[in-house]
Amino acid sequence: MRRWLSQPSLMSSNQREIMMRKNSFAFVALMVVAILLQGCATYTYVPSYKDDQSEAYNIADAGGLYLGIKDRALSEAKTPYKGPGIGIGDMLTVASIGVGAFEGGVLGMSNLGSAAFNGAHGVWAASSDDYWSSNYFYGYIPLDYNQSLKSPMDVRAYVENKLIETSIAVLFDQGFKVNKLKTSEILNNKPVKRWALENSAYGCSFDKVNCLLTIYTVNENQIAHSINPGFLGDKRSVESWRFYLGTPEKKSTIDITSTGTKSIIPELDFYKKLSSSMPNWFNLYIAPNRASTPSHESGALPYNFVLNDGRFLEFIDPDS
Repeated sequence: MRRWLSQPSLMSSNQREIMMRKNSFAFVALMVVAILLQGCATYTYVPSYKDDQSEAYNIADAGGLYLGIKDRALSEAKTPYKGPGIGIGDMLTVASIGVGAFEGGVLGMSNLGSAAFNGAHGVWAASSDDYWSSNYFYGYIPLDYNQSLKSPMDVRAYVENKLIETSIAVLFDQGFKVNKLKTSEILNNKPVKRWALENSAYGCSFDKVNCLLTIYTVNENQIAHSINPGFLGDKRSVESWRFYLGTPEKKSTIDITSTGTKSIIPELDFYKKLSSSMPNWFNLYIAPNRASTPSHESGALPYNFVLNDGRFLEFIDPDS
């Protein structure tokens, strides 16, 4: 039988020990780098509660809103809110909607009709320095809330379906019928979804398409693992899916818009009931003049607010 004889080592035992230490150090260093890189890709800055800011501000800040968002003195609470510069909400009729903010129009309408429709019912424009003038929803969803959510794509589909189902149920309770519109509107590679609303009490008609529910849900590339801020949801600082925003024109939004109605749609009541019906991780920012209500003399609340778990929270300086 042939036997292979081991060659005598050319290194001394001391040299071999030094080499092993070097290899061990290199391995540990690589592991540390890998962990740090993974952390950078997975976890982000976790906001802590600021006692000198309102709860509404803290919730908005945890959702990434900061441009143009501010608390106001109690004496200014009910006055119109106007952030710096030109806001998205002020640009609804600007041609950005018609010239490419969305691709495609509304099925069954001419190009001119679609442009007018989009101008009346749009919820975004080309502003890049504004977060305050359009609605926004987001959440930190604990991993143990729904263990079937395995990927950002799962999370996106779950949140969107939950929101659509709940929104339609609330609208039914308010006496509205809904009709899904066939559109080809795309933003950040995801569809903008719209439903025509009908309710004779307010003059909303499927034929006129003059009352509309719009929902846009961010791309799954804006969803990642994070840690829930301890003041949100069920108040646990646990590993979560962060359902977040991109640039201002690519944030998740829900909006009801109307034109040519005979009375004011109770949009504020819709948002309140929606917030109460959604899980407590769902946070909803409503921009100034984006919640119509017959209870306000102007027909809509002229200031912004936050809804969380059915609670109505205003941006009021806690020291005022």
